[in-house]
Amino acid sequence: MLQGRWARPLLIALVAALALYVAALAQSDLDAVTAALRRIGLPTALWGGLLCTAAILFRFLRWQLLLACFGRTPPWRTSLAIYWAGIALTWTPGKVGETLRSLLLKPHGVRVPDSLAAFLADRLSDVIGVALLGLIAAACAGVETRLFIAIVGLGGIASLAVAAWVRRGHLPERWRLIAPLRAWAPLWTPTRLPVWVSLGGLAYGVQAAVFGLFAQTVSAELGLAACIAAFSAALFVGAASMLPAGLGAMEATLAFALTRMGATWEDAVAATLLTRLCTLWIPSGLGLLVLPTLVRSTPAPLSTAQA
Repeated sequence: MLQGRWARPLLIALVAALALYVAALAQSDLDAVTAALRRIGLPTALWGGLLCTAAILFRFLRWQLLLACFGRTPPWRTSLAIYWAGIALTWTPGKVGETLRSLLLKPHGVRVPDSLAAFLADRLSDVIGVALLGLIAAACAGVETRLFIAIVGLGGIASLAVAAWVRRGHLPERWRLIAPLRAWAPLWTPTRLPVWVSLGGLAYGVQAAVFGLFAQTVSAELGLAACIAAFSAALFVGAASMLPAGLGAMEATLAFALTRMGATWEDAVAATLLTRLCTLWIPSGLGLLVLPTLVRSTPAPLSTAQA
């Protein structure tokens, strides 16, 4: 039943992505796009896919450390499988589908409020980490930094203030999310926050560097720092669009940024589509291979959650 619940949205996302990519190619010179892909080459593309997938291990390490704060850490192989199964649902708006991990972790002694708190810390530290990455890259490239400064400053300060407010016991009892927020607040301290943010920044930094590598291969005049800043900004545009995995919004932002930096439309399309293959479709595809087995092996919590 759970698998069927997610099957239709996933099919819609896949069809939408296919239509988007076909439309982008229809507006391009296919020979020029093919030539750009050939310049990147299969070995570079394979290394890019491997690096983007391996970079997720930084986020998994953070996830393990977050769970360890609650004293309930499943064996790392089991936890890695559960974490990767959540990535299968990364195409959901705001990645909320990844909260499926809470149901998969419950049989291993991890309370749902604790895993939801870990998810909240996971997402917030990604936001701040990506903004910090974009800020550093934009400053190095000499491009606009105000968006990144605002997110790092307001996101970091505001979230720390909220966490401190919750730890002091000011959370209204009528709030439905009171248990996850209480569990989250001790995770979000000035001493722990840099660890969560650094691991998120490393993970997305590797993916941004791969995008920069692809872009520089097809158009040598493009700067790596500017490409990393563009990738960071595109992540925020995709998230703000609330579209599944930012489909359409992120691709358009990446391609537009490359053309603004001097790349041809065909070079930008080639670098963008290959980047999305490495950063989205390969990792989520691997998650889809793991997800059905995990769902079948944990019937009791899933059934309870559906009731």
